[in-house]
Amino acid sequence: MKPINKTKIGIKAAIVIAVALAFILPTSAVVTNTTTPKNYPSKTMSITQPAIHKALITPQSLGGDVLISSDNPDKTDETPKITMNTEGTIVVTYEKEMDALTRVIPICYSKDLGQTWTEQFEIDSTNIQGSGYLQSVDIKYCPDAEQFFWTAIDPLTDMYNEEIYWIPAAIEEATEITGWGISGTTSSDYTEGALTYVGEWVVALAIDTNTGLIKDPGLGYIWFDGENFNFPVNVDPSWAAGFYYDAMSVLRTCEASKPEMATGNQLYMVMESFNGVSSNISLKSTVTDLNPSSETFLYTSGGGPSDMDKYADIEVWPLKQEYVAVGATDPDVSAKGDVVAVVYMQGGDVKCSTSTNGAGNWTTTTVTTGAGYPAVYVTKDKIYAAYVKEGNLSYVISSDNGATWGTPTQVNDVAGTVVAQPGSIEIGAQGFIWTDNRSSGKKDIYFEYMEIEPPIKLPKLTVNSITGGIGVSAKIGNIGKAAATNVVWQIQVTGGLLGRINVSGTGTIASLAVNGEDGGKTKTILGLGSITIKVTATCDEGSIATMSKDGTQLLFWTIVK
Repeated sequence: MKPINKTKIGIKAAIVIAVALAFILPTSAVVTNTTTPKNYPSKTMSITQPAIHKALITPQSLGGDVLISSDNPDKTDETPKITMNTEGTIVVTYEKEMDALTRVIPICYSKDLGQTWTEQFEIDSTNIQGSGYLQSVDIKYCPDAEQFFWTAIDPLTDMYNEEIYWIPAAIEEATEITGWGISGTTSSDYTEGALTYVGEWVVALAIDTNTGLIKDPGLGYIWFDGENFNFPVNVDPSWAAGFYYDAMSVLRTCEASKPEMATGNQLYMVMESFNGVSSNISLKSTVTDLNPSSETFLYTSGGGPSDMDKYADIEVWPLKQEYVAVGATDPDVSAKGDVVAVVYMQGGDVKCSTSTNGAGNWTTTTVTTGAGYPAVYVTKDKIYAAYVKEGNLSYVISSDNGATWGTPTQVNDVAGTVVAQPGSIEIGAQGFIWTDNRSSGKKDIYFEYMEIEPPIKLPKLTVNSITGGIGVSAKIGNIGKAAATNVVWQIQVTGGLLGRINVSGTGTIASLAVNGEDGGKTKTILGLGSITIKVTATCDEGSIATMSKDGTQLLFWTIVK
């Protein structure tokens, strides 16, 4: 299929916070002989959700199955998702049935390793003129933004179909949260969604019939700095929000369903794709580079086929687009560094395809036979794969990147009660969560604690100051939870009369402690006129900080405004 040329829609910086999600940017769309390329502006609406601080009854003790959804005993609770912040607070979200046409999404937390739970928020789409039916929930904690990113889909309304909320890391202290309802003006039939993050950007995937012809995935990027919508250096403000519709000129992903996303050294999305003949597991990956001076900067404008954006356009993601498995269903994906693992059902078995070089090549093994609906979690030295078999949630561990698997361990204490359906189980850093029907056949959400991965504390770089004088100096700070290693700073000074000033300075700080500060400066700058100063700092742990300031050069003396 021939891709559609992209037309960017700009947003003036002065109104970005109010309308940061005010446009969908269609770089491509499903093409047929009768389709005309169009711009697809979106409809958006913001909403503030108050906290409810409702303690849930969880009588089980640590080490056993803990019932989370105790407040909805006679109706369906299902499709749980789990994540954890850097302080070890576990957060769970799931679909809660109120009646046949109403589903709300609780957001619950535990600060004692899952022994007790509090429902902090309950998201209802009627607050943004939705139908009241939410599904396909997802949540991940973003350490750079110090926020939980959350999304869900309302499939029954005409607008504001996808909701995205930002939840502070200290969720127990939050009295309210702010979210957005988003929909394309030409889109309909939203079905499913997923999300991950890159730096402080939340990256959300939504599946909808944006052309009215066939379901295909759209991928949106939103920059969020913890308080306001903002933009990294060299990023056009129109990047505040954008959807990239997949024209499938490289890989057919339609009809798409069951999407999942993960971030390692690359950004990955997988989904089940029915091509009219078989159901395949599609994978697409792209870069995670947020350094504006890099040649692989994620938000490089243009440079792709038909002037599509080089690394961000979903259709032309540059690293990998392929079927990981043919004749397979129900994928899940997890990544850490260069290791990425995709699990799925194929031929009645659970299989895992693993790559140790960022989806460069794959090793596929059978995790178990006669099972289904798997989940996967990658740590720095192990891969955990879980599945439903004979009504039980079991997991196995691989210590050799998926080449072999250990002995299965059953998680649930009451045998034969785990629900076998898509999205039934999930693995988190601090345990397992699943849909269970032990209570008179009604579906409930259960949790069992197990430290799969300790809370990961990361550095967070900041540019604390830019000062002038003889040369330009910059101070780099670390306000994160751990020391930053190999902090590379760069100061770029450009401008002056006839644009003759182009001076840079760079250096490396071997280690920058928590709350520490260090930096460097350029050589002496000679020139006259207005200048622009841009400072960028990166570290091995992936944190990036940028700052820009204007100034004036008076011969050898630099004045920073």
